[in-house]
Amino acid sequence: MRPLVVLLLVLVAALALIFTLQKSGSQGQPTIDLNDVAVTPDAPPIVKPPNETVQQPEEATRTATGEPAPGIGVSEDAVPERPGRNRLYGLVLNEQMLPLRGAKVELSRDARMGQEMAMKLITGVVSMEAPLVTMTDERGAYTFLNVIPRRDYFVIGSHESYSPTQEQLVTVGDDGDFQGPNIILKTGSIVEGLVTDTANNVIPDAVMWLDSAFYSGTGESTDRLTTKTDARGHFEFRNVYPVSKQLTCSAEGYGTITKSPVNVVGTPGERVVADFQLSVGQPIGGRVVGSDGAGIQGAHIVGYYTGNNTTYRGETESTEDGSFLLPNLHPGNYILTCEAKGFRQQKHTRVQTGDVAVIIDMLAQACVTGRVVDSAGAGVSAFSIAVRRLAPNTLPGVGVPSEETGVKENFTAAVDGEFSICGFDPGVYTLVVTTATSAPTFSDAFSISADTDRGSVNVVVRLSKGGSIKGRIVGPGGVPVAGAVVTSHDDTFVDDPLTMMFAGMVPTNTTARRVVTTSEGLFELRFLTPEKYQLRISHPSYAQGMMRAIMVADGQATDVGSVVLQVGGTVKGTVVGQGGTPLSGGFVHLESESSDIVLDTRSDAEGRFSFQHVRPGPYTLSATIQGTTSDNALGAIDQILRSQIQINVPEGGELTRELSLTGG
Repeated sequence: MRPLVVLLLVLVAALALIFTLQKSGSQGQPTIDLNDVAVTPDAPPIVKPPNETVQQPEEATRTATGEPAPGIGVSEDAVPERPGRNRLYGLVLNEQMLPLRGAKVELSRDARMGQEMAMKLITGVVSMEAPLVTMTDERGAYTFLNVIPRRDYFVIGSHESYSPTQEQLVTVGDDGDFQGPNIILKTGSIVEGLVTDTANNVIPDAVMWLDSAFYSGTGESTDRLTTKTDARGHFEFRNVYPVSKQLTCSAEGYGTITKSPVNVVGTPGERVVADFQLSVGQPIGGRVVGSDGAGIQGAHIVGYYTGNNTTYRGETESTEDGSFLLPNLHPGNYILTCEAKGFRQQKHTRVQTGDVAVIIDMLAQACVTGRVVDSAGAGVSAFSIAVRRLAPNTLPGVGVPSEETGVKENFTAAVDGEFSICGFDPGVYTLVVTTATSAPTFSDAFSISADTDRGSVNVVVRLSKGGSIKGRIVGPGGVPVAGAVVTSHDDTFVDDPLTMMFAGMVPTNTTARRVVTTSEGLFELRFLTPEKYQLRISHPSYAQGMMRAIMVADGQATDVGSVVLQVGGTVKGTVVGQGGTPLSGGFVHLESESSDIVLDTRSDAEGRFSFQHVRPGPYTLSATIQGTTSDNALGAIDQILRSQIQINVPEGGELTRELSLTGG
């Protein structure tokens, strides 16, 4: 068993990296008399904002961004995922509990602010789905219609006069009305400062970025605020929520400076001052060349140095003859890193500003050529290749661990299946080739040495259809269950917070597929790489089903027969804090004894929580006022230990329990 307290202990080490981050969501949902905003507390509010601000059914559909999932039933990649016949509703109010009209509300699969987003920046795990967006009406009410049923949404509320707030673990079921969090927006802190040069002259129009402390400087950030200095060199960010930030200042002709962390505590009236003094920019330049002395075009050069919580940085790309120039750097000694396709990354240290004769010698990486053919030996025209590194003296195949290299290319018009792919440092590798009508296929292992000539390694990959898993999903009494979602996973997969946090960072040899059962309850997951699999089955009217240790062999269909789903039981109750006061917005965790079922939810404004269609069996039930990504993880562990109880969920039954954060 892996109860949440164990997971939190593991997370403490990771959370030490973000110890300065503050809680981005509210500390709890205050009890609100919804009658004050013309909403009846005992029934869903009759709320319908103007049509142009409501997410309509056709806009609520989503398609997957991952691997193809061919098979009998509805493939998530082939057609839009079916939205529910549902409505998610709630309120946005200010600190005086007055409704806020015109507040923006986003419903997202991904965290878009705070420490939750910081963890996604660290792990790189994102769903890549665009959020649904609506605006509140005159009563501060928001509504989302026909949302895809899920239990892990984020709801983000924002308004120009307040700091944003993010709530997590928002559940939307398949059919009916679901109350989302009532979002309380508060006046935020001010981050301000003055930008001058070394002669104390003010610098107007300097560009200022206020971003997550863990933003790497590349790609998009949903947590970014941008402004410019005024004629007096002053800048100001208003309504900043409590969190650790980084602040970057850039001005024409001057070096770019980033200060981190910039800590915003969130005390009433807080003003965080961060002044910048910029030096006139100085250059670093030179050429990027290969072993033959020829210039390399398009190399990406980054120069940086750090000290006293300050980073100085610049970046550029080399021109046709390999020349590069970083023109506006703060004076100092820089580390230069250079990356170019087909070459090993190179690093130069202690490069002084003013040096414009730097020569960066790049070592060519090996290139591998070959063919991708079908089972009959005919060349395939469309395929993708991902490169994985193997441990020395190993062969690819079932159960063999491998490491993603980040080298991946798509080929859409290959002649007779021929390909050339570059980016190999010395090591042992395998190629994983994927098409729409074959299982992901591993090539034979091959070695690259320091003196391997470009193109001297030739690899032929013969595609395989792989195997399949098929069966029928039925309910009690053998009634076929249509619309059940069947997904394939590695047999060691566990749906717990730690596993999901680092999902995708360790590659697996199994094939992720997803289908929806037909009206007869039938499903078939096709084109699976031979391995040991686990199936998970979900449906809004049944408890989660699961099958483990399913072996898939090449060219064979594994029939699992009829899989019977249980209705499951209901676990509900109330979370109370100090003095027996109901805890609103608390985190409630339900985990099976074997840790194969892990469910989380939030308590409502009256401290109530509910889990429906829980698979029968023994569980641990616990609660905490803060989430697993809180800056006070040790405090959360103490609350979990005090509140946790053991329960046994009966089939078709209902359990009501009270959880106390103070124990007893």
